Amino acid sequence: MSELTAFLCAGTAAAHRRLGEWARPLGMDVRMVEVPCGGKVEVVQILRALLVSEGVLVAGCPADACRHLTGNVRARARVAYVQGLLPQLRLEPQRVAWAELGPDGAIKLERALGDLAESLSGLGPNRGRVSAR
Repeated sequence: MSELTAFLCAGTAAAHRRLGEWARPLGMDVRMVEVPCGGKVEVVQILRALLVSEGVLVAGCPADACRHLTGNVRARARVAYVQGLLPQLRLEPQRVAWAELGPDGAIKLERALGDLAESLSGLGPNRGRVSAR
């Protein structure tokens, strides 16, 4: 079972509240962390989540719909920064992903988590993981 951490923008709350209905049957154990805005997720939070998860998803609003104007831009930039940092830590950049959710957020969230879980299955265990949840 893929153990994932998902930082989810409160603006997309409806999408992730439905998550429990399908995540476990698909073989995913997802720890959902609701944040006021994806742009509030800091690099250190993503790295800490990797200590207890196989992968991390940061999800937020579409570029033109962020209530905090540029929160999604900051979130995308932080995900890209962590992806660039991970090889220096001997971890695969595919362990961290960004997803842009919108009106059909539940479908996009399901797809993003499924894609992340699938890419993780080919990588093997997270060597940086220090403990179970």
